[in-house]
Amino acid sequence: MSKLTGRGFSAQDAEEFIERTNGSHTARWRASSYRFIDGTATLLKSNVPIVSGELTLDSSNPTRRQLSIEVAIGPNDELIPNDPADPLVPFGQYLVVWLDVDRGDGISWFPSIKMGEFPITSYVFERPSMIVTVEAADWSSRVEEYLHLGKTGYKNKPSVRAAIIDMVSAAVPEKLWDIGQFNQGSGMDVGKYTVDASVGRWTAATELADRNGLEIFFDDNGDLCIRRAITRDNDSVVPSDGPDIGTVKDPVATIAEGTNLVGMTSSLTREGGCNHVRINLTGTVTRRDKKQDTEGKGSAGIETHQKKWSDHVDSTTDSGPVAFGSTFGKLPLVLETNLHRLGQTGSGEKDAQRERAKGLRQRRLGLIKYIDLDALGCYQLEPDDKVKLKFGGVTEDHYVQSVTFDLTGQSATRIRTRQIATTNPTAEGL
Repeated sequence: MSKLTGRGFSAQDAEEFIERTNGSHTARWRASSYRFIDGTATLLKSNVPIVSGELTLDSSNPTRRQLSIEVAIGPNDELIPNDPADPLVPFGQYLVVWLDVDRGDGISWFPSIKMGEFPITSYVFERPSMIVTVEAADWSSRVEEYLHLGKTGYKNKPSVRAAIIDMVSAAVPEKLWDIGQFNQGSGMDVGKYTVDASVGRWTAATELADRNGLEIFFDDNGDLCIRRAITRDNDSVVPSDGPDIGTVKDPVATIAEGTNLVGMTSSLTREGGCNHVRINLTGTVTRRDKKQDTEGKGSAGIETHQKKWSDHVDSTTDSGPVAFGSTFGKLPLVLETNLHRLGQTGSGEKDAQRERAKGLRQRRLGLIKYIDLDALGCYQLEPDDKVKLKFGGVTEDHYVQSVTFDLTGQSATRIRTRQIATTNPTAEGL
């Protein structure tokens, strides 16, 4: 959960934590190494000595959470790799990362914040510096590694959610995720969804989710989240599944000059924006008719006919400064989707694709404004969180695209935000 009250903090501790981290404070990052042995998560080493490193959370990257750390070791240290069961080698080992912040009284600390679970992907040991560099990423990296061994169909799965869980659990069967209940909407059927051989399971799961207006990721607790994609339609609504991303009226964080804002750069671009979305739909309808014999005396078996069809759905911005065809211009996003069952199931799937087009257009509407900033603290931030920015006499509502934490605790947090709705750059201070 993004908000501190969803991560083990009381309301009072959450308030005091934010106040403390808006100023000078001590941040202590620590990691422990685990490996599944006989299906049980087994601790290999606690408090891995982190010298430096970065933790990046980025919603624009299919692997949402990525970790890089440097560890200093001695000549006879247990962290020198000698065995597949050593703590930091990539033989199924994974790191659990935590953050501690002091309360400022010289004695006590706030509750620890879990920042993710990271299967190790590489280990580099340098001599004579005796520095180890470990690269790791969230569980999606392990899911992606398990390529489909042959052409695989998921039509037997009862729901999109079930198909996604099947792909994920097949890759890492020993990891038990606390998967929230997702209330699947109408028209959200797997259909004849088929994946070619050699396609990664996370790539396939992400594609299936995207087709149905969903997004999937692993959160700070290492759990798989399946939720409806966040669009401008629900800026004031907290999703029922996944982290609490806050709302415009109740953002996860406020970053302001004079308190926690250190520096910033803003940019405005047409790239990645749109004011019209078209999804071209194609498929094949199979029909089976009784075949007449040559003398017309009755049935002579079954004759199969296949008919290819095509259709499309659109979502257009008709008014305002970024209207399609206005002086802003025509900036469409065009996607291709194969829906095998549309001819058999009626309008349900087409309606689902129409909602998908609407959501994509609202998420990318018009110009896109990014702000890259350095801020004190903000350790609770996650991608998609709603934040309020205050600078130069201007107040803007944004959501977080990426966050990078310095694991030495010596540098400010680097944050990239994206404006929820940018249609009038002059009025918004650019």
